[in-house]
Amino acid sequence: MARGVHIYARMSGFNSPEEFDAWKLAWELKEKVYAFTATSRVAQDKKFCEEIRESARSAPDNIAEGFYRFSPPDFANFLRIARGSLGEVQNQLLHAKMRSYLDDEQFRELSRLCRRALGASRALRLYLLSLPKNFDPRNTRLDVREPKSTQRTGPEPAEPEPKEPEPKEPEP
Repeated sequence: MARGVHIYARMSGFNSPEEFDAWKLAWELKEKVYAFTATSRVAQDKKFCEEIRESARSAPDNIAEGFYRFSPPDFANFLRIARGSLGEVQNQLLHAKMRSYLDDEQFRELSRLCRRALGASRALRLYLLSLPKNFDPRNTRLDVREPKSTQRTGPEPAEPEPKEPEPKEPEP
């Protein structure tokens, strides 16, 4: 087998984290959190606003940071961290509802968006964990090499010389 074989992956290349649904949903959630915390009643609770904004901002930031780490295991780890931040946003939304900062409809909308972001980040994380360690999701080419234990380090062995056929006895 050749030492470096290029095969084409079945996903198109990604050039930025903004192309992933997980990032898009987390960003949309962040924007909506910032919008509702800017309202006069909620804005007075500065500590609450700071906490929910920080956790909402953290999710797309971690997805972006993971993408730029250039390895599926690192990216998957940052998605795990982003999911933690999304879980924190979900919990902060419960606080907002209990304090009447959100009405039932706003709470349902933001909770649904948060669950969608959690689901998308989970799916992307599971996908990344299934990839070879040298896979780069920004490229469409994957370089697959033989494991080091099977790679040859020296020249290819010579093929054995073919045996000469046994001489036949002459016919009488």
